[in-house]
Amino acid sequence: MVKQSSSRDFYQALRGNARIDIIIPFHNDRATLARALASVAMQTIAEDVDVTLVDDSSDDSCEDILKAFSHLISLRVLHAPSPSGYPGRARAFALERTSNAFVAFIDADDTLADAFSLARLFSVVLTCPACHVACGAFAAVVNEWAGTQFIAHRDDHIHVFAKLYRRSFLEENGLSFPTELICAKYNEDYGFNAPIFLCFQENTLFIPEIVYHWHESPGSLTRSADPAAFLAQMDGLANNMIFAFEKCRALSAQGKAHLTPDALVLSAPYYLLRLFKAYCQAQEQGAGAPSLLSSAQQFYRRAFLPLCAEASPQAVVQATLRVRELCGASGGNAERTQAFDAFWASLPPDGQAC
Repeated sequence: MVKQSSSRDFYQALRGNARIDIIIPFHNDRATLARALASVAMQTIAEDVDVTLVDDSSDDSCEDILKAFSHLISLRVLHAPSPSGYPGRARAFALERTSNAFVAFIDADDTLADAFSLARLFSVVLTCPACHVACGAFAAVVNEWAGTQFIAHRDDHIHVFAKLYRRSFLEENGLSFPTELICAKYNEDYGFNAPIFLCFQENTLFIPEIVYHWHESPGSLTRSADPAAFLAQMDGLANNMIFAFEKCRALSAQGKAHLTPDALVLSAPYYLLRLFKAYCQAQEQGAGAPSLLSSAQQFYRRAFLPLCAEASPQAVVQATLRVRELCGASGGNAERTQAFDAFWASLPPDGQAC
């Protein structure tokens, strides 16, 4: 009688020597850092994980917290070369200084959902060699401690959390975070993920289980109620998508992207929609519309027009019509149509011909 292998033996044979890097940037996150690290320490595969914390010039000391976890998980601290407060730069800095076969990202104020979160993602990439990014669902934790709500998000293409990346895939295609100041502070996830999900969608795999808790904080960079922060977020979005589409065009030119120029130009209208909605919001609030218009013009000139130049005339016409449709300018709403016409007319004149 042949003795049946245990599930642990099977896992070890499947894993081989592969390990996971978890990168956690932090800046004055003492209040939540222990919670994030505890969620890593409780993982069933914690022994296969190396945690790299990136201290981005924190003012509050976390030495006691790091010491408390040093005997529970493999843990080291890197210090960002200069103070930035920009998570994109901190992640890129750590990505260049880690080397495990797989990498995941956690924010210092978030947590993995349960003890099996990493194992679920790890099993996907281990059993499916063609899968280079395993994606789980995440839950937004809203109004924590006061009528808490959990809002599930599935099939997410934007955020870097709740995902496990194959490092060789990232390195072979030159995929990393934008480090320019204008990109690295807000919406840097777009700059990192958009080329992956636009150009290599068939190499990604989604699972329905929630593997990550996104603890929404009113004071965070992306949740600030400050109008100036909102304008900076949209400017960051525009510049990250310029970065992303430039990367997509380069991958396409190299024959690496699984996406044609026509398909690329047809994906751009969704990002123009995001900028148009922000422009309308700024108009309603009576502040910031010129700034948002400038961001949209930059995206149009540096991303959309180059895509138009490489795509077929038929695809360009479809993309232009799609912009109008998405922005509500073709549904009989006169006010919306007027707002869109003003928005569209303000874009670079040569864009009208494309």
